[in-house]
Amino acid sequence: MSHFGFDSKEDSSAYMKEWLDNGKSNGTGFGRENLDRVMNNARLLINEISGKL
Repeated sequence: MSHFGFDSKEDSSAYMKEWLDNGKSNGTGFGRENLDRVMNNARLLINEISGKL
């Protein structure tokens, strides 16, 4: 969202906190694999949306 000028810090922070807390309670944590998946999907969305603008 920030790539396109939208401020979603408050919503994103709450979402990420819940996701991290859930991972901790399940014993899975965040992990590099999850970070890579998030970044790859963000990149895909940015490229797809940019291509339509």
